[in-house]
Amino acid sequence: MMKMMHVKVMRAFKKVKQDVVDVNAGLRMHQDMIKRLSDNDKALLARLTRLEARMSEKTQQTKIITRKVTVAAKKTYVGSKSSMTLHVESCPFAKNVKRSNKALFKSKVRPFSMGYKACKCLK
Repeated sequence: MMKMMHVKVMRAFKKVKQDVVDVNAGLRMHQDMIKRLSDNDKALLARLTRLEARMSEKTQQTKIITRKVTVAAKKTYVGSKSSMTLHVESCPFAKNVKRSNKALFKSKVRPFSMGYKACKCLK
């Protein structure tokens, strides 16, 4: 009976010993994994730092270019029906044209096709 108990205790100790070996192997595996993750983390942080440095260099080198764009105001042209002459609205001769002889145009194309001649203010 004592021998039987001794055998059972020995088997239990062997199982416990195997469990300890298995736990130690799992622990080493987890430690290796943690080390690899830590190394990857350091490498990614270094890469991120380099990228941020590059970005700050590029933003410092970026020049802002602005252009002024002026849009010409739409001109109104005044034609004299009696003399068949075309003037810009601000021309002093256009101001002398009587209302009954005045013709207003938004472009030069139509009056020239109708036979109007250009005043000196258009040349």
